[in-house]
Amino acid sequence: MKTKQLENSDLFITPVGFGAWAIGGAGWEFAWGEQDDKASIAAIHRALELGVNWIDTAAVYAMGHSEEVVARALKTWPGKRPYVFTKCVLRWDERGQVRHVLSADSIQRECEDSLRRLREVGARHGRSPGQVAIAWTLRHPAVTGAIVGARSARQVEEIMAGADFPLTPREIVDIEGEQ
Repeated sequence: MKTKQLENSDLFITPVGFGAWAIGGAGWEFAWGEQDDKASIAAIHRALELGVNWIDTAAVYAMGHSEEVVARALKTWPGKRPYVFTKCVLRWDERGQVRHVLSADSIQRECEDSLRRLREVGARHGRSPGQVAIAWTLRHPAVTGAIVGARSARQVEEIMAGADFPLTPREIVDIEGEQ
């Protein structure tokens, strides 16, 4: 399948991606109805077999369950790793009602929750998402340095450890997907 450059990034994506909204199942405000996880995983695998190289998901899809299904599908996928795009701002409450929450705290929680569900690469090495982000950024030859903010000495120590964290080619593929 042909790809197109995504805006001014270095990502090249297929014209059609796999949308994971419907695979989350029932029990939330915008649910599409019951969905079998095994069938969802098979659908993701089939899309990838057909050449799709990106998956769209979000923390709000089935209150996180969609991301969990995507993670399970990618764990058993033997081929090239797709890009996984997620988003934030829509949060759910204990009754499953969705609302807009656009705050720094909410965005940080959503990103952390998404990374946990998507089984971020750093977990394999006991590394934080911040350390993986620094390692990934610094591995690019065009990057001279990375500027990061920290609010405590502990954060500085944690983030700086990412500068000496070598990513393997396979881990870079896991993070970026393969073209």
